[in-house]
Amino acid sequence: MSITMMSAICSAQRRLTGPSFRQAMIAGRSSEAWVDGHVHAFAFFGRVPVSVLSDNDKCLVARNLSDGTRQRTRLFSGFLSHYLIRDRYGRPGKGNE
Repeated sequence: MSITMMSAICSAQRRLTGPSFRQAMIAGRSSEAWVDGHVHAFAFFGRVPVSVLSDNDKCLVARNLSDGTRQRTRLFSGFLSHYLIRDRYGRPGKGNE
């Protein structure tokens, strides 16, 4: 299952051939909307993924540190801890991720 969050749509797909989940959000990206979309996707698929691939969105990452790690926002850290999910980050402009 892969889950991605785009500006106003939460989009998730179970593998490449499985069912997909989409949920429209109110315009304006917020941490609460991001978490809500993912919680609904988990319920739709009936399971929680091992990891979530996201970008460096300001609603998730408070700042990028000089050692290459990221300081997460409080809500995002709580979300990852609650569901025991590993966070991964994509590189903008790289279509192969």
